[in-house]
Amino acid sequence: MRPPWFALARARGSILPSVATSSDETSSDEASSDRTFCADMAGRLAGLPGVRADGQSTLGYARAAHARSGQLADTAGAIATAACQAAHSVLAARGQWVTNEKNLLERAGLRGIDGVLAGLTAEPGHLLTAVAAADTLLRAAVQEPAGS
Repeated sequence: MRPPWFALARARGSILPSVATSSDETSSDEASSDRTFCADMAGRLAGLPGVRADGQSTLGYARAAHARSGQLADTAGAIATAACQAAHSVLAARGQWVTNEKNLLERAGLRGIDGVLAGLTAEPGHLLTAVAAADTLLRAAVQEPAGS
Protein backbone atom coordinates (compact mmCIF):
# COMPACT_ATOMS: atom_id res chain seq x y z
CA MET A 1 0.00 0.00 0.00
CA ARG A 2 1.40 3.36 -0.99
CA PRO A 3 1.18 6.52 1.17
CA PRO A 4 -1.80 8.81 0.40
CA TRP A 5 0.37 11.46 -1.25
CA PHE A 6 1.77 8.93 -3.72
CA ALA A 7 -1.07 9.20 -6.28
CA LEU A 8 -0.84 13.00 -6.32
CA ALA A 9 2.93 12.95 -6.74
CA ARG A 10 2.59 10.35 -9.50
CA ALA A 11 -0.03 12.45 -11.31
CA ARG A 12 2.26 15.48 -11.15
CA GLY A 13 5.08 13.46 -12.65
CA SER A 14 7.35 13.85 -9.66
CA ILE A 15 7.86 10.09 -9.20
CA LEU A 16 10.32 8.09 -11.21
CA PRO A 17 8.60 5.62 -13.58
CA SER A 18 10.17 2.63 -11.82
CA VAL A 19 8.64 3.78 -8.55
CA ALA A 20 5.21 4.34 -10.07
CA THR A 21 4.63 0.75 -11.19
CA SER A 22 1.89 -1.23 -9.51
CA SER A 23 2.87 -3.50 -6.65
CA ASP A 24 2.13 -6.69 -8.63
CA GLU A 25 4.58 -5.59 -11.34
CA THR A 26 7.30 -4.45 -8.97
CA SER A 27 10.70 -6.11 -9.23
CA SER A 28 13.10 -6.13 -6.29
CA ASP A 29 15.04 -3.24 -7.88
CA GLU A 30 11.84 -1.24 -8.27
CA ALA A 31 10.76 -2.07 -4.72
CA SER A 32 14.14 -0.84 -3.49
CA SER A 33 13.67 2.34 -5.50
CA ASP A 34 10.20 2.72 -3.96
CA ARG A 35 11.61 2.41 -0.43
CA THR A 36 14.35 4.91 -1.23
CA PHE A 37 11.82 7.37 -2.61
CA CYS A 38 9.59 6.99 0.45
CA ALA A 39 12.52 7.51 2.81
CA ASP A 40 13.55 10.60 0.84
CA MET A 41 10.01 12.01 0.96
CA ALA A 42 9.76 11.26 4.68
CA GLY A 43 12.99 13.16 5.28
CA ARG A 44 11.71 16.13 3.30
CA LEU A 45 8.37 16.14 5.09
CA ALA A 46 10.02 15.95 8.52
CA GLY A 47 11.34 19.47 8.09
CA LEU A 48 7.93 20.97 7.35
CA PRO A 49 6.44 22.76 10.36
CA GLY A 50 2.95 21.49 9.52
CA VAL A 51 3.99 17.87 9.97
CA ARG A 52 4.74 18.50 13.65
CA ALA A 53 1.93 21.01 14.14
CA ASP A 54 -0.92 18.67 13.12
CA GLY A 55 -0.93 16.80 16.43
CA GLN A 56 -0.76 20.02 18.43
CA SER A 57 -3.67 21.48 16.47
CA THR A 58 -5.70 18.34 17.06
CA LEU A 59 -5.04 18.53 20.81
CA GLY A 60 -5.87 22.23 20.87
CA TYR A 61 -9.21 21.52 19.24
CA ALA A 62 -9.84 18.61 21.61
CA ARG A 63 -9.15 20.88 24.56
CA ALA A 64 -11.40 23.71 23.38
CA ALA A 65 -14.25 21.86 21.70
CA HIS A 66 -14.52 18.51 23.47
CA ALA A 67 -12.76 18.19 26.82
CA ARG A 68 -14.25 21.34 28.35
CA SER A 69 -17.72 20.01 27.48
CA GLY A 70 -17.12 16.54 28.90
CA GLN A 71 -17.30 14.83 25.52
CA LEU A 72 -15.44 11.62 26.31
CA ALA A 73 -15.44 9.82 22.95
CA ASP A 74 -14.55 12.96 21.00
CA THR A 75 -11.69 13.81 23.34
CA ALA A 76 -10.32 10.25 23.40
CA GLY A 77 -10.51 10.05 19.60
CA ALA A 78 -8.70 13.35 19.20
CA ILE A 79 -5.95 12.28 21.59
CA ALA A 80 -5.49 9.02 19.67
CA THR A 81 -5.46 10.91 16.37
CA ALA A 82 -2.88 13.38 17.68
CA ALA A 83 -0.71 10.48 18.86
CA CYS A 84 -0.77 8.94 15.38
CA GLN A 85 0.04 12.31 13.80
CA ALA A 86 2.98 12.75 16.18
CA ALA A 87 4.12 9.19 15.47
CA HIS A 88 4.23 9.94 11.74
CA SER A 89 6.28 13.04 12.51
CA VAL A 90 8.73 11.10 14.69
CA LEU A 91 9.21 8.44 12.03
CA ALA A 92 9.49 11.01 9.23
CA ALA A 93 12.28 12.70 11.19
CA ARG A 94 14.05 9.33 11.14
CA GLY A 95 13.54 9.11 7.38
CA GLN A 96 10.96 6.33 7.73
CA TRP A 97 7.62 6.41 5.93
CA VAL A 98 4.87 4.26 7.36
CA THR A 99 2.57 2.50 4.94
CA ASN A 100 1.19 0.01 7.47
CA GLU A 101 0.04 1.56 10.71
CA LYS A 102 -0.37 -1.63 12.73
CA ASN A 103 2.71 -0.83 14.83
CA LEU A 104 2.88 2.92 14.30
CA LEU A 105 2.81 3.96 17.95
CA GLU A 106 5.31 1.27 18.99
CA ARG A 107 7.75 2.20 16.25
CA ALA A 108 7.60 5.85 17.29
CA GLY A 109 7.91 5.07 21.00
CA LEU A 110 4.47 6.47 21.77
CA ARG A 111 2.75 3.45 23.28
CA GLY A 112 2.59 5.48 26.52
CA ILE A 113 -0.47 7.23 25.11
CA ASP A 114 -2.43 4.16 26.25
CA GLY A 115 -1.79 5.23 29.84
CA VAL A 116 -3.21 8.66 29.10
CA LEU A 117 -6.40 7.17 27.65
CA ALA A 118 -6.87 4.40 30.23
CA GLY A 119 -9.69 5.05 32.65
CA LEU A 120 -10.93 8.30 31.11
CA THR A 121 -14.26 9.60 32.36
CA ALA A 122 -16.57 12.25 30.93
CA GLU A 123 -15.64 14.68 33.72
CA PRO A 124 -14.27 17.84 32.02
CA GLY A 125 -11.41 18.26 34.51
CA HIS A 126 -10.29 14.69 33.92
CA LEU A 127 -10.45 15.14 30.14
CA LEU A 128 -8.49 18.41 30.29
CA THR A 129 -5.84 16.66 32.39
CA ALA A 130 -5.63 13.87 29.81
CA VAL A 131 -5.22 16.36 26.95
CA ALA A 132 -2.44 18.11 28.89
CA ALA A 133 -0.71 14.77 29.59
CA ALA A 134 -0.96 13.82 25.91
CA ASP A 135 0.44 17.22 24.93
CA THR A 136 3.45 16.70 27.20
CA LEU A 137 4.07 13.18 25.92
CA LEU A 138 3.75 14.11 22.24
CA ARG A 139 5.86 17.28 22.49
CA ALA A 140 8.64 15.24 24.10
CA ALA A 141 8.41 12.65 21.33
CA VAL A 142 8.76 15.16 18.52
CA GLN A 143 11.35 17.09 20.57
CA GLU A 144 9.43 20.32 20.39
CA PRO A 145 9.78 22.63 23.37
CA ALA A 146 6.54 23.48 25.16
CA GLY A 147 5.07 26.83 24.25
CA SER A 148 6.39 26.90 20.68
